[in-house]
Amino acid sequence: MKKITYFLVLLVSLPISIFAQFYCGNEDPAPPIINIGPTCYFSPYYTPDGFTQTKNIRITLHIVQDDNGLNNFQDTPSERNWLTNDMVGNMNWVLQNLQPMNLPTTSAYIQDSKLQFVVDEIYFYQNSYYYNSNLGVSNSYANNIGNQMYNQYVTNNSIILDKTNSIHIFLVGGNGGMACGAPCYNWTMVGSTYQRYLNGNFWDPAGLLRHELGHNLGLTHSWGIDNCGDTPSHPNCWNYNEPASNPNCSIPSNNMMDYNAGKNALTECQLSTMHYLLTDGNGKNVVINNCETTNNLIINNGSINTWYNSRYIQGNLIINNNSTLVITCEVYMPNNSQIIIEKGSKLIVDGGTITNKCDGMWRGIEVRGNMNASQLTAGTQGRLEIKNGATIENCHSIHASEYNASGQYIYGTFGGIIQINNSIIKNVKSGVEFGPYQNFNPSNPSILLSDLSFIKDNQFIWDNTGNMANLGIQPYSFIGLWETHGIAIQGNSFKNEFLPSEPFYQKGVGIITYDADFTVKPSCSSVTFPCPASSNMPNTFESLNYGIKAHGISGVARVIVDGNVFTNNRYGVGLLATTYTSVIRNSFNIPISTIPIESGGDAIGIYSTGSYGYNFEENQFSTWGIGPSSGSNYGIVSDNSSLNGGLAYKNVFNNLIVASLSSQDNPSLKIDCNNFNTGSLSRYDMAITSGDLANQGACATPSIKPAKNSFNAGCTGNKNIFHYTTGTPSLVYSALPADLPSCVTTPEVFNASCVASTPNQCPSNISNPVAPSELVANINANKTTVSELKEQLDKGNQSMLLSAISSMPNGQVKNELLAASPYLSDKVLISFLQKPNPLPAGHVKQIIIANSPVTEKVKQTLDAVALPNGIRSQIEVAQTGISARQVLENEIAQLELENQLMKNEYIRQCLDNKLVNQAKDLLDNGNLCSDKASLLPIVIKEDLSRTDQLISEIRDEVVIIRDEIPNCPKAATLEKICDFYDEVKSKIASTGSFNILSSTDEQNIRAIAAKTGATAINAQNALSLFKGENIERFAEPIILTPNNARLLQPQTSNAQLQSGIDYKLNNYPNPFNESTVLEATIPTNTSGEIVITDVTGKQIQRVLLNNAENKVELRGNELGYGIFFYSLYINGEYIQTKKLTRIH
Repeated sequence: MKKITYFLVLLVSLPISIFAQFYCGNEDPAPPIINIGPTCYFSPYYTPDGFTQTKNIRITLHIVQDDNGLNNFQDTPSERNWLTNDMVGNMNWVLQNLQPMNLPTTSAYIQDSKLQFVVDEIYFYQNSYYYNSNLGVSNSYANNIGNQMYNQYVTNNSIILDKTNSIHIFLVGGNGGMACGAPCYNWTMVGSTYQRYLNGNFWDPAGLLRHELGHNLGLTHSWGIDNCGDTPSHPNCWNYNEPASNPNCSIPSNNMMDYNAGKNALTECQLSTMHYLLTDGNGKNVVINNCETTNNLIINNGSINTWYNSRYIQGNLIINNNSTLVITCEVYMPNNSQIIIEKGSKLIVDGGTITNKCDGMWRGIEVRGNMNASQLTAGTQGRLEIKNGATIENCHSIHASEYNASGQYIYGTFGGIIQINNSIIKNVKSGVEFGPYQNFNPSNPSILLSDLSFIKDNQFIWDNTGNMANLGIQPYSFIGLWETHGIAIQGNSFKNEFLPSEPFYQKGVGIITYDADFTVKPSCSSVTFPCPASSNMPNTFESLNYGIKAHGISGVARVIVDGNVFTNNRYGVGLLATTYTSVIRNSFNIPISTIPIESGGDAIGIYSTGSYGYNFEENQFSTWGIGPSSGSNYGIVSDNSSLNGGLAYKNVFNNLIVASLSSQDNPSLKIDCNNFNTGSLSRYDMAITSGDLANQGACATPSIKPAKNSFNAGCTGNKNIFHYTTGTPSLVYSALPADLPSCVTTPEVFNASCVASTPNQCPSNISNPVAPSELVANINANKTTVSELKEQLDKGNQSMLLSAISSMPNGQVKNELLAASPYLSDKVLISFLQKPNPLPAGHVKQIIIANSPVTEKVKQTLDAVALPNGIRSQIEVAQTGISARQVLENEIAQLELENQLMKNEYIRQCLDNKLVNQAKDLLDNGNLCSDKASLLPIVIKEDLSRTDQLISEIRDEVVIIRDEIPNCPKAATLEKICDFYDEVKSKIASTGSFNILSSTDEQNIRAIAAKTGATAINAQNALSLFKGENIERFAEPIILTPNNARLLQPQTSNAQLQSGIDYKLNNYPNPFNESTVLEATIPTNTSGEIVITDVTGKQIQRVLLNNAENKVELRGNELGYGIFFYSLYINGEYIQTKKLTRIH
């Protein structure tokens, strides 16, 4: 028996020749050596199986005539047809219909070789020297002649395009045949083909050509040592009993690589050798490129199928009928193809690679599911596992849903399971995407379960080496989640390695989500529980537009970002209208933006807009790299946390230009126990650029401690706390004397020294969380205290005091008001100042001084009262500091703030433990407008009747608020919430889900998105998801006039117009280069104007708006490069300002 050894394929170029009846006087060359290493390079695994697709091998025919152009094929249609269809066609038919081996063999019979030859082109030459080549042993220079022809007619011939991507066959006049080597893909020579054509014989030339091409594809003569144990030794008989002189020729070989008349059989070993070399060897160059989607491959045998070899797929790869495919090697997908995993079937990529070698992109992997079935029910969901160093690259996405022919998801097909562990996802444009799905216990559907999908310990990479970069495709996201529940993301790295010169807004997003609850936290490299700190493997996010960008639309989704590292991202974590998010124990290394803080920068650790219920705790923020000292970066930006607010607690800020910035509406935002460390870049520890920020800390209140932030020392100006307003105290900061900030905007920030208060110990909420029962008890205790404190305002009976003012004698009015002082409300003070029969000036002085300093509204009313100059002077002297009523109101506000923060914590814990009903009970019992508003996103998908009731109750309370306080911002906020959830409710009622928007839906959502406030962010997020629209966001500018006065930020709309006039102001694209379009909608019968300014406030251009709908093209060469602002005015009144950026 022949000895079999498998070694690495050695590409050699050695002559093989065949005489007359294919006898060869040459000795066989050294056989090809086959690898015994990893299975992917082990040729026996390349034997064709039921899933092997036919390889089409490109050949080029070169007809060498004599000098007179005779004695060989002519360039006529009939002779071309004989070459292509008769000779090559017969060769291919035999390869499709191989016969069993005549001689005994261990090989299984394989009928179809899965090899076909395709004629690329036929060329004609005149050269008697080459034509007369004798290919037998008498011509020792035959190999040299073959190389000479190859060099002359191929290598140095400009008309030959496929020089190295085709086997070039020279048809000459000599006898026999010769290949350039085994394996060798350059050339083969065959003789006497034309003579057989003249005799009507196509089968002999076809047989000879099969034999020679077998050499090209790595086979040697099978009677020799060919490294194939299934090709038996034999006496080399030509045919049955031929030659007659050999008594051992009763049964001849019919193997294609022997000298015999049949040449119509191949063994497993021979076939695997050729397929291996055509897949992973240099032979792959002559295989016609599988770059277009032609023939789908379907795995449907219901079994587990493991591929230990590499494969080129010629179309879509479809796995169905509860089948499993395991890929351990490389699989090459053609352009625009996809892998489809049907429900109940599974794909496991175990250390393998799926990619595209055509310099294009394949569509990706589609894991189909059933949105209404449990992932625990067999056969209902497709399943994808990627593990053990596997790689997926050069595709558009991996998604857990079915897509239609237009590339749109089919609603209802979500739920497929994707588990990725210790693998590489590289140059995949949209990464891994999941759609709406809630897993559940199939035995009890009311028991909700986390999704079985997870993404752990992987590398996500975009770089310049893949097909994306070559095609100019910009990355979108590494992971996308939409209304998913509990998908764990642990220990991954997310990195954009594209050239650093690319602008950040083109660098993609690590994780992008819409109404999804998920956790991003470290994995553990140890089996010890709990995990030792040294074994934590954090997720890392580097050089991205957003590390994490979470959107809230209409539901409640719990997001936890814990213990990760964010480096050199434009935004580390972006929270857009999310609810009850925790960003804790992360490290943010923030670059420096070239945009100055006076314009509003975009290098931010945590950027939150329209979000509420969050806690940002125990994070580290530092500046990364270098940048202009005039630039900007920010630790935390809190914009529009609205009624429910949030908590920024025990964070450390190191050498940031702006550590913390709050803008717009933040009446329930607490910033406490943070450490603001100084550095050469530090400009502001806390900056308030617009709207209201909750007062911080309280004195002499047992349940509320003084604030305890550690501010930068040695400061000047308003470096510790900057406030935009002018004239009156807008923020009360209560702390122990040692903890008071030294440099604040005065008098807008009032430092209240808490001399006798209990120190704030700043305990860790993470290490020592408060139990839910204790939270509820504390909430109830605070509610009682608030009720008692409110009894001091107007002596607990405002209506009695108002009645006394209107009906009692002046002396008695004075006594009643002084008895209720110093806690008289503005309404009572203004009522007595406007009394038709005024109180004496002395009485007015007593009452006003007792309640001083009074608010601006009271001052304005007082200015209209006739008072002697002396008394007015005494009153003015008292208008300093902070009033007793403001101290009391601050105490009440701090208790209500603390209650709101405890409610937020309670709800976060309920969501973590899937106790949603307990969260609903707490909010139901609260009975506040903010509680009802918080209930809407929790109940809207399951109880439309309750949703209707809540919206109705909130609208009723809006009317009451406006009756008491016209133009109240809280009323406007609540009204916008109702408008948005009315739209969501109508959509769910009509279609069953808040999904694809109709034209009417879109119009309504756009109207909400065009307004100001937190709810506008929800509407903008809906347009982002369903319409692909993106708004570039920035921190609000910190603007100082030349005399250092603060300015009301332009993003706060005129309060009166806001509630009564609908308008729209946008521009696209933004950023832009050549031009951008300003789009403005104003009410009919109004006049409008857009004013464009630079960052210094210098006016550049004015545009009159003559129609209700206006579009104006603004050319970049009219502006220059940089940051600009455009402001909308209606009927001469300022409405809104937005930013636009022109880039190079």
